[in-house]
Amino acid sequence: MRYFSIKLKTYLLLSFITLGSPVLSQPIDLSLEWTTNHNIPFLIELENTIEDEIAVLPTVKGIIVIYKGQVVLENYYHGSSVDDVYNIWSVTKSFMSTLIGQAVDMGMMDDPDSSASNFFPDYDIDYVRSIKLHHLLGMSSGYEENWGFLTNSTEEILSGDASGPGTFFYNNNACHLNAHALYHTTGQTPYEFANMYLFPYLGIVEPSWSSGYLGINNGSYGLQLNLRSMVKLGQLYIQDGFSGNEQILSAEWIERSTSPQVDTNWGNYGYGYLWWLPEIGFSYQASGAGGQLISVFPDYDLVVGTHSDGDSQALQTAIHYQIAPIFDRPSIAINEILASNNGCCLDEYGENNHYIELYNFGNDTVDVAGFFLTNDVNDYNNYSQIQTGSDSTKIAPGEFLLIWSDDTPTQGILHLDALLSNTGGQLALYGQDTSTIVDLMSYSIQAPDMAYAREQDGGGDWMYMDPTPGLSNTTIMSIKEGTIQPKSFKLAQNYPNPFNPTTNISFELLEDASVTIQIFDVSGRMIKELISGNYSVGGYTTQWDARDERGQLVSAGVYMYTIQVGNDIFAKKMVLLK
Repeated sequence: MRYFSIKLKTYLLLSFITLGSPVLSQPIDLSLEWTTNHNIPFLIELENTIEDEIAVLPTVKGIIVIYKGQVVLENYYHGSSVDDVYNIWSVTKSFMSTLIGQAVDMGMMDDPDSSASNFFPDYDIDYVRSIKLHHLLGMSSGYEENWGFLTNSTEEILSGDASGPGTFFYNNNACHLNAHALYHTTGQTPYEFANMYLFPYLGIVEPSWSSGYLGINNGSYGLQLNLRSMVKLGQLYIQDGFSGNEQILSAEWIERSTSPQVDTNWGNYGYGYLWWLPEIGFSYQASGAGGQLISVFPDYDLVVGTHSDGDSQALQTAIHYQIAPIFDRPSIAINEILASNNGCCLDEYGENNHYIELYNFGNDTVDVAGFFLTNDVNDYNNYSQIQTGSDSTKIAPGEFLLIWSDDTPTQGILHLDALLSNTGGQLALYGQDTSTIVDLMSYSIQAPDMAYAREQDGGGDWMYMDPTPGLSNTTIMSIKEGTIQPKSFKLAQNYPNPFNPTTNISFELLEDASVTIQIFDVSGRMIKELISGNYSVGGYTTQWDARDERGQLVSAGVYMYTIQVGNDIFAKKMVLLK
């Protein structure tokens, strides 16, 4: 047990919802608008990378970055805006693959290993009988290369020159056969099918989609969406086909369609079922002419979408080599530092030492043993390594770890060389390889017993606040001196404070009212309701004996007590010692 004391000041309970918490445990409902989260710890690095690598491209129109199901960055350029709808070109192909996957899942179409003749019974051609549906989906039907617009009828396409199934050719006409296959087996055009089984679950309302021969929507291009709508397809795949509680596409189809199905002989690109597979880390990509991209990185829970009217290769290079690596790091943030400790916070030896607080904003436990901290990224001799050999270095999701910067590593694994100075400086956290920057921050001159901390745990702006070592920065905030309490009552600071085992809470009513006083821990969980009832004008005192509703003694730490009088609520902080 580590003991610490905190300067006694008055606090206001703002919320019991912890911001910057791990990603939602269930898939988001993609029919709703995106939520935003600008509190990721590496936002500044991401913004700078976007500015240096994306914004400088003369043809880029927009970029959106979805991390853990939330928009963490969204920028538009050269007169474009969030509402702009545009032709997503061959990204349409990946939507087409999804529609066929849905039809297969529902038993409306035969398995991809079935002969194409099952889908085109009116075209009894030997070559068609040799083609499988998976050839059409993998652009390996063998029909000669065709990059142009759709001009031919289904019969002309099926009877065209071919090199044998299994040979990859980029062919818009041959790819369009997927749309015909869907139509001839379900009786619905891709547009009709999508409006029933796909678009409503993605929040897409009656988009424009150009049509080809026989009025069947183009299976190769022509769907028009805005950037926010387009990237929802990538998020659907990350969520194993779920939108909220509804699974509209099987995980089996996603696995199959984003796995290599054919050798393209296109350098570093493989191909699945109308999805490109760049050999740059584990990712897959929907790609349309000019730079319409959905880049999906399942390992990072990351989707990046772009809209452009020019060089797509430059965008792909920037996304895969510059943007994606930012997210390839442990989910640990430097959350709070105290670089001038005159008596506010004690370590387990009762010493007033500087500290560094780390926070896990991810979904998995992270062991920081072997990680490095430094106040000078250019001086390898000044790197201090977190020692190994204890579970104390493991940080569970949503939890904190205190590291004491006291220049006495002999006192324990969580005691390091002196890295913090009250005159200001830099602090960087590296992984075990000393090359991966996990987090980086800088600070100026530090006032005594004032912490420098993130406004929200794991992200957001840095600000000065009262120390909260090992506790959330977002559940409490200091009330400025001079703040006036509600005119209907007065709430006094509990006495004694800190206390053990009992403390008194006094209040004064200036009018008759219904009064409720409750105790909460710093996570917002209600511990004890002390009083609840109607009271007359006058002064009152109640006592808390550090027990919860079940009569069990609670652990040492920081607690909040609130008083509600009518519609007015006021709160203060107190400290229970052992």
